[in-house]
Amino acid sequence: MICEEMAVTKPPGDSSAQPEGPSDLAKLRAEHALLIENLKAKTEELNKATMAVQQNVIAPLVRPEPGRNVMAEAAFVAQRKVLLDALTKARWSLAEAASALRLHGTPAVIKYIHSLELEQEYEAAKARGEVRPGRPKNDS
Repeated sequence: MICEEMAVTKPPGDSSAQPEGPSDLAKLRAEHALLIENLKAKTEELNKATMAVQQNVIAPLVRPEPGRNVMAEAAFVAQRKVLLDALTKARWSLAEAASALRLHGTPAVIKYIHSLELEQEYEAAKARGEVRPGRPKNDS
């Protein structure tokens, strides 16, 4: 770790370690930038892997209610995939997904989340912190 490699000094009465000079600070900034870039790359890889699992493993296993004909089942699976893709690309912004799908606002997206049985995926995205809060409600 970079802190172990650098010589640090402690000012009198201060228990935290401080860099010795500008070159140490530059090293810390470079290390920080590298860590941020690595984190972004790993996050993107994880998002792609998650989408692949949702599209290739989970979606084919989703079955609508028994008794639906093959065409209705195919439509259900296709609509579910389109909505899930739009929500993922919009980083779970309902307004952005509505715009991308040419729906009339977030209530339409919420309706489709329920009708296409995507509540679990939505809650999982909320738990991961991917769902951005919407417009605050007016308390008046």
